[in-house]
Amino acid sequence: VNILNISLTPSIYKFLDKENVINIYSDDYFLKSSDMLIALDVSKYERIKKIAKDAKENKIAIVSIDHHPKHTQNLFSQEIIDTSANSTGYLIYQFIKKFNPKFIDKKIALFLYCALVTDTGYFHYDNSNPEAHKMASELVKTGIKPAEIYENLYEQKSLACVKLLGHILQNLQVEYDGKVVWFIITQDILKEYNVKIEEIEGFCDIVRSIKNLKVCVIIKEMK
Repeated sequence: VNILNISLTPSIYKFLDKENVINIYSDDYFLKSSDMLIALDVSKYERIKKIAKDAKENKIAIVSIDHHPKHTQNLFSQEIIDTSANSTGYLIYQFIKKFNPKFIDKKIALFLYCALVTDTGYFHYDNSNPEAHKMASELVKTGIKPAEIYENLYEQKSLACVKLLGHILQNLQVEYDGKVVWFIITQDILKEYNVKIEEIEGFCDIVRSIKNLKVCVIIKEMK
């Protein structure tokens, strides 16, 4: 089994890959020796970019497991989609529980818990249903530490990143009587504050704490 990603792992998730098992995809070396490609949390076939193109050229079956609404027609070989699920991690969790529950040790529980909390906004999104809390409860019993996980995910921003956030908050664009807020992050502003694009994850979550706000839009210049 090979784990592939089309881009670098954001720094806040590096604690999940201490053994460096995630491979950054560059060519079809891994695909040529594979029987199947499983795409997780990918609602659009195009989101896996070159991996999808190379898999198709090498006639590799692609299975999609997701909790987002289906956007692509007839491109995945098989789709396992449940839009009522709180996260794709929950679907994986249910699969393991059914076929090999003893497989969920402390290490696996950490990955599943992170998948759950990042998709539920650490349980403050509407998809934080009873199943989400039950899953979290069972995973915590393996010995994982929710406080440490929260710190790794949400309390690792550099001083430069916090200063950039301050700049963003001072320059928010407000529309529709405060119901919509948007902001732009350009490559120039990232260079000015010496911040990487992946470090701005979570900015919208902070902006969404504004009273009566319904929508937060972030426009990013990727390169």
